[in-house]
Amino acid sequence: MPFMLMLAFSDDTERLQFEAFYRQYERLLFKTAREYLREQTDCEDAVQETCRYLIDHYESLRFLASPQFVKYSVNVTANKAKDILKMSKRCDHEDISEYADVFTAPDTEEFADPALVEALGFIPARYCEALLQFYYYGFSLKDIAEMQGISVSAAKKLLQRSRDAVRKQLAMKEGVNA
Repeated sequence: MPFMLMLAFSDDTERLQFEAFYRQYERLLFKTAREYLREQTDCEDAVQETCRYLIDHYESLRFLASPQFVKYSVNVTANKAKDILKMSKRCDHEDISEYADVFTAPDTEEFADPALVEALGFIPARYCEALLQFYYYGFSLKDIAEMQGISVSAAKKLLQRSRDAVRKQLAMKEGVNA
């Protein structure tokens, strides 16, 4: 359970109740997300978005009986997974090598590194797009979240995963375990 989401609760009792719910039904939520999504990171995003939604609406949902709350949570997860699937289809991008000139712009020396350009070619297009939006085009996390159709916290996590994926590719290229 992401720590930042748990801070949304003002009452420790509510936080503990939701934490217990999450621990009990985490596998079910991930299984639901996997029915629609192939990538583990997309499943994590769907479950995180579900938790954020449930926490945001907890006041009105806490009165649901447990089986109803579980069923509702599964439906929310399915819908979040479908949204991610729609966004990934909508954001289908060409091969990153077509954008090599973007990385060699004279004012961006850090992108001129051929190893970095190659590493970007091996990460998912969604990750590469997020990195370009943030570091090259200078969009804020809020802007990236809107463009990607996700929350700001999910955009922040997407950037973190994107950076980790690039680091891993660079480490593999250098023969170092990431």
